[in-house]
Parts: sequence; C-alpha cells; structure tokens
Amino acid sequence: MKLTTRVDVTDIDRDISTTFDYEFSGETTAEIKDFDAPSDFGIGLIVGPSGSGKSTLLKKFGQEAECEWDGSKSIASHFASADEARDKLSSVGFNSVKNWLQPYHTLSNGQQFRSDLARKVSSGVVIDEFTSVINREAARSCSVSLRRYVDNAGLTNIVLASCHYDIIEWLQPDWCYDVEGGAMMPKKSDRALRSVSRDAPLKNGRSSAIITISTQGSTVEILDGSPYGEKHQSGLYQPLLSPEW
Repeated sequence: MKLTTRVDVTDIDRDISTTFDYEFSGETTAEIKDFDAPSDFGIGLIVGPSGSGKSTLLKKFGQEAECEWDGSKSIASHFASADEARDKLSSVGFNSVKNWLQPYHTLSNGQQFRSDLARKVSSGVVIDEFTSVINREAARSCSVSLRRYVDNAGLTNIVLASCHYDIIEWLQPDWCYDVEGGAMMPKKSDRALRSVSRDAPLKNGRSSAIITISTQGSTVEILDGSPYGEKHQSGLYQPLLSPEW
C-alpha cells in the first residue's frame, strides 16, 4: 500500500531542499505493508511509531466516531442510564464519581479521552491514538479495564491504534500488527498462568506448596506455610489449596 501526498512547491521548500541536498518535487510517498486480520475477534491492535501509517491502516476497519458533549450536563448524564454510565466509565478505568458528575470541558485531556472512549466502546468501533494523551499508570488501568469489559460484554471486532508498545501486555489483544516490523506480533496464549506444586500435601490447614501467579506481566510467588485468610509478610493473602484447584 502506497501513501502519497502532494504539495505546491514554494520558495521555502526549494530553499530547504537545496540546503540539505534533498531532491523534492512536491510529492512524498510512503510504503505501508497491508495485512489481513482475523474475521472474528474481541480486540485488535495496530502499533507503530508516529508517522508509520497506523491511522491509514485503521481506516480499513471503519471511521472513528466523534462525540458531542453538552457543557450544561455532567459526563454521566450523556449515557442512557446511571447503570450504563457506571459500567461504561469503569470499563475504561475512569473511576472517579466526582469527575463523572462534572461537565466535559472541566476535565483534563486524559479524563476527556477516557470519557470519549467510554461513550464509543461497542462492537465494531475503531479508536485511534489509544492512550496517547494519558500517563502510563492510567494507560494500564484503561487497557486492563477495557479488556475485561469487552470479554464480559461479549463485544467483537474492536480495533485500536497506538504508538505505545507497553499497552500490548496490559490490553492482551487478540491480534497485534506492528507497522514498523510489517508483521503480526506473536500472541501470548494465556492472560493468566498459574502453576502449583502439588507434591506437598496440606498439613494442619497449611500448605507447603508455592503458588506462582503470573498475570499482566507481573509474577508473584506466594510462599508456603500461611493458612487461608492469613496475610503473608508480602502483603498478599495465602489461599488454602484444594486437590481440585
């Protein structure tokens, strides 16, 4: 796929191109490698640096909708019901009741992004610049919450584009196309992997097993010896193992 842009060449263009010995006729062409996406998925992700062609590829899946906001109403009032407002806003990691009750124009750029996303999220939606205007802590919350909501609601064919590669681990997309690499990125088969040593039996309500929980890229080992409900020194609660688990 070729992306070509043309401009009328001005004296400034000629001066710059001559100074830097860059041949310029007014036309710029970029080669973007197209790809085939699965026909049935929950979330798809297109990643790549700025100017790599993400937005161009995103358009093959549809046009991003614009949200209109009434400055005399709260964010929450733009949803069909209080339940929908709560569910949709929480689905993008926006969990401040105080901010829900404010008008859109009083929010920060990051809060406005999540408000827009909350109204847009549905099957078949496309979102450009996903998490580009929010800090990485908010990006993680947004990505994890959106993945959970899409799975629980059974939404399909949502395609996002972003210049941030860190969200891949948090969002766990069903497919991810790297524009710079020109290929699909390998997908982790499990969002949460648990391994349990079953060799050691329960003794007096205590387990001598070590549970390793790896989720969203973080691995935590819960050491043996703590009974169910007792807080380990790590600050985590040690669950009581059962043979069926």
